[in-house]
Parts: sequence; structure tokens; C-alpha cells
Amino acid sequence: DGEAFSFGTNSSGLGIGKNITKSAKPTKINFPNSDFQKVDFVVCGGYYCFAKMINESKGGVNQIFYTWGSNY
Repeated sequence: DGEAFSFGTNSSGLGIGKNITKSAKPTKINFPNSDFQKVDFVVCGGYYCFAKMINESKGGVNQIFYTWGSNY
């Protein structure tokens, strides 16, 4: 459906808010730019995640990337 969800201990960043210390159930990630709300793909490693967001409503396909996780 073009959405992304996250859960875990938040030791390296869950992408669902700074004040959330852990989430045992999948929680929808609300990305900050409302023009790009369709998730094309998500790639995660041990300490990070990347999400590619797309917007197909502006006369073509526009894209933006979001990242979250550890700051090492």
C-alpha cells in the first residue's frame, strides 16, 4: 500500500519519533514531507534504514530519500 512500519527497542532509531523508547508492535512511520507519502522501497542494515519515497502527481515521478538509525 506504499506505507512503512517500524518496531523494536529504538537503540539506534526507529523512525517513529524521538520520545518513543521501544515499540513491540509495528507502528506506521509518518514521513515529514506530505508530498511524498508513497514508499517505493526500504533498505535496512544492522543500525540504519533508507526509504525511497515517490510522488507521481506532479507531471512525472519525483523522489526523495529518508534515512534513520545510528549516528556512528
